[in-house]
Amino acid sequence: HSSIFKPKINSVSSQPSTPHQPLYALAEIHNFGLYKKQIVCLQFKMIVKLATASVFVFLFHFARAAPQPQPQTLEIIGTERPRCSNTIVGEDDCIDVYAEVSHVDPSSDSGPVWGPTYSVGAHPWQDQDPGPIKKRNGDDANWVNGYPSDELGLDTTQWLRIRFILPDDYDETATDIIMRADNKGILTVNGHSLGTFSGGKRWTEGETAGLLQPGLNVILMTLIDTGGKVAFQYRILATFDGSDGGTLIEAASPTQAPSALPTFLPSSLPTLSPSALPTVSPSSLPTSSPSVLPTFLPSSLPTSSPSIQKSAKSSKSTKAPTVKSTKAPTVRST
Repeated sequence: HSSIFKPKINSVSSQPSTPHQPLYALAEIHNFGLYKKQIVCLQFKMIVKLATASVFVFLFHFARAAPQPQPQTLEIIGTERPRCSNTIVGEDDCIDVYAEVSHVDPSSDSGPVWGPTYSVGAHPWQDQDPGPIKKRNGDDANWVNGYPSDELGLDTTQWLRIRFILPDDYDETATDIIMRADNKGILTVNGHSLGTFSGGKRWTEGETAGLLQPGLNVILMTLIDTGGKVAFQYRILATFDGSDGGTLIEAASPTQAPSALPTFLPSSLPTLSPSALPTVSPSSLPTSSPSVLPTFLPSSLPTSSPSIQKSAKSSKSTKAPTVKSTKAPTVRST
């Protein structure tokens, strides 16, 4: 733009001087300044438009890349996915992947000590109300206990928990919970008590609405046994809208049997061979030096009664006579 106005200013200065020449030159310079300001404004507006368009393009691509909420289903069934190993307690022992047990009250000062739960097979109460809990393949689900057998832990109280994580955009549709307990159970979901039940109970949408939440969810059941057998079973079914179907928190694998196992039979005790016994050599025995022997002071001796002293004087020991040896005479040979 400067090349447009510059010749005009030069042409004015090359013409014969007239009284109006300075006014024309000033007018051209003033127009040039206004034009320059307009150019700067146009450039600024273009920059703002380009930046705005870039932001919209970024947001559009980000919105397309972000997962959109979809209908999801989270179903947790006890012992549906057992983790089996012959190194836990014995042969063919399986733990439940999702339930954990504490034999200490979580509300106590010492706090809970969470460990794995065990699959203990079928249970006589399986077909009682509210009906058997089935795996997704149609088979009956085994029952669970905090010990490797349904005959261990009788007349005790156990605290069991199941944990899972729901997405941040979780939007509940319905939640259905079935719990079985031999003999009695107390159910709590995220700190909200659902009451006490015996044998088994089912909680449907009307009773569980609003209990689950985005993020961590904890289902806690207190299992109270009064003899016979001890075990529990569960199924949790949650349908919702979210970006993913949630994450189940698995229980850790045990490294040894629980401390409340029955007493061991003598056959299970280790046997020691004679070669494994330690040998003691005479040189390794401690020797006492005279310097370490205690010295008895006369003051430490007990005082004797007069009768004892008299008898001691009368029973003085006599010395044996000394026998002098005589030399044999020396015989000189001639």
